[in-house]
Amino acid sequence: MEFNYKDAFNRNIGVVDKLEQELISKAKISLAGVGGIGGSTLLTLVRMGFQNFKIADLDTFDMANSNRQAGANLKTYNRAKVEVMREMALSINPSCEISVYPIGVTEENADEFVEDSDVVVDCIDFFCMNAREILHSAAKRHHKHIFLSAPMGLSATVIGFSPNSMSYTSYFDFREDDDPYTKLLKLLIGLAPKATHAQYVDFSVERISKMKTGPSIANAVSLGVALITNEVLMAIIKKREPLCAPKSLQIDLYRQKYELSTLSFGNRGPLQRLKLLFAKEKYKSARHEFLEFIK
Repeated sequence: MEFNYKDAFNRNIGVVDKLEQELISKAKISLAGVGGIGGSTLLTLVRMGFQNFKIADLDTFDMANSNRQAGANLKTYNRAKVEVMREMALSINPSCEISVYPIGVTEENADEFVEDSDVVVDCIDFFCMNAREILHSAAKRHHKHIFLSAPMGLSATVIGFSPNSMSYTSYFDFREDDDPYTKLLKLLIGLAPKATHAQYVDFSVERISKMKTGPSIANAVSLGVALITNEVLMAIIKKREPLCAPKSLQIDLYRQKYELSTLSFGNRGPLQRLKLLFAKEKYKSARHEFLEFIK
């Protein structure tokens, strides 16, 4: 059966108009990380009609990915995530143009990765702080919108940074003398200022020490995908201003909460500084484990 773009995405019309769909078809998206949120984000954007991508990931699929990653199954274990997700995207729309970066985002390729894209999406593993900093620095240099989402418990968050918004570094209050552990905690409290998930998610020191990772579940990943792809859409079709710092959003399905936060001073605000002190005290006995996760 011959692929036809109009027939494939005609049901979009009415939610978006024909001119907006044309903008979608021509937009280029740079997507860093194609595991949990990243893999499903790629496929969702393809089903929305986006068809020009750069995707980066240095990892392979394994069984531990099966609870939340669209590309993980018995046939794909030990295969490169970028290659599997490229195949899945092309099986939906064979007209897609997808460049793959199998070594991830690095200092050497970051500028090339973002420079000719319309929007950048940060779906890098939560603990990969160095790669995330490289990506956001490149997006800022090239004046790109960049969006980040994180599943937390049965909730998900989303935040964006634009050429005119508060920057990634300013919002999270990252400083040159911060150690990796401090930066990770700043990322955590800045992504979800209301922390609606904190009442019911087991993120205890004991669990971290035993499991060597944070908990996650598929429906929260799907929620994060919905949030981040919507902001990408808004940035392209300009139906409204995309959500950007100092604003962030957290939707919690368990607690039935919709929390739109505005941190005018980012993590420099007094309440956020108190949260950081509390987090450092709570997890000080697991500091070593956290440092083992950080890449």
